Order: sequence, then C-alpha cells, then structure tokens
Amino acid sequence: MERYGAKWSINEILSLQREHELLKMCVQDISIKHKRSVQGILCKLKAEMFIDEFEDAIGYGDYINKNLINYVDNHNDNHNDNHNDNHNDNNNNMRINFLEKSIEKLDDSLNKIFSYLSNQKNIDNQCISFAS
Repeated sequence: MERYGAKWSINEILSLQREHELLKMCVQDISIKHKRSVQGILCKLKAEMFIDEFEDAIGYGDYINKNLINYVDNHNDNHNDNHNDNHNDNNNNMRINFLEKSIEKLDDSLNKIFSYLSNQKNIDNQCISFAS
C-alpha cells in the first residue's frame, strides 16, 4: 500500500471516523480509499477507540474469511516460503481471535436467553400458584 507506515493526519483520522461510523464503509473499502493496509485501518480504528475489538469493524469477518482462503491457497502453492508463512500465521491468529470472540458473544447471548426463559418459567409458576 502506498501510505504504509505514513503518519496519520488529523483530516485522515476524521475521514476514517466518518467512513466507519457514518457511512458504514467496510474496512476493505476504507483501506483502498486511504491507500493503507486493512490491518493498518483496523489498528487505527482501535487506537482511536472507534472500535473496541477488530471484530467490531464492518467487514472484518469477510476480511478474515478471504485471508483464510488465501492462506490455504498460498500454503498449498508456497509451502516453503517463510514470508508467506509468517503473514499467514498472523492471519490465522486473527481468525482464531475472531472465532473466539464470536463464541464468547454466542455464549453470552445463550446465557441471556436461558436466564430470560428461566425467569419466564418462574413467573408462570407463580401465576399458577396464585390462581390455585
């Protein structure tokens, strides 16, 4: 990317915030517009506290899935290329992190559902005992 490692200007940060929060652009499109890597966009979104986790960024899941497919393709084609292996290890770590966070969110949602259902059952039981 053309601006890899370049200092972020105030205008560029404001543009990043507008694109992410108001325009709901995915990180891939923001990356192209800013001529920076997707990883650079993700890191800046997090550093500026526009997101709490990479997974919160619009398009992050698609980015991870695309990199996973690229990893499989590159791994098959370039098994001995250390540069690709290091890059792909990073992508795998990101994918694992994304999956772990997704599982945590699902677990939290399921706990809330079970708690709600349990409370509803208790309310129903109380109503039955009052009606008797």
